[in-house]
Amino acid sequence: MNKKNCTKCGISKELNDFHIDQKSGCRDGRRSACKLCINEQNRAIYHETKCFFCTRCTAPIRYKNAVACAFMFWQFFLKNASLEWLQVYHDSQRRMRKKRIRPYNEAIRNRERSYISNLSDRYIRNKLRTLGTRSEDITSELIEAKRSQLLNARLLRAVKKN
Repeated sequence: MNKKNCTKCGISKELNDFHIDQKSGCRDGRRSACKLCINEQNRAIYHETKCFFCTRCTAPIRYKNAVACAFMFWQFFLKNASLEWLQVYHDSQRRMRKKRIRPYNEAIRNRERSYISNLSDRYIRNKLRTLGTRSEDITSELIEAKRSQLLNARLLRAVKKN
């Protein structure tokens, strides 16, 4: 049995004219439609399907995921885009990033302010490191001495203001 009928065109063809597909459920392990019919069907789908990502991109979808389609759109669009538009686009993206990052930066600033106002060990260690003290030389006694020095300096500033 070297021949098989194609379900699309109905012509009897050699087994080599059918794609091998073990999952097809056929006893011979070949697809039910011949290679020519499947290729023709794929070509028709390829040319009929247009980009679903946006209206500007007219390229047919070569990949099934939207990311690749978006990439094709940007390739097409950047070739035809003006420099002024690109500048406006990048400025808007920068503003959006700033809006997203601003709450995060505020949280970090507030945490740092609390370290400074409470004279935490972390703040004092960093202060000592900036003054040139090595990390190995910083002890708890040195931290307490620096904390009392900073408290006295703050009190002196407060008295001078009043």
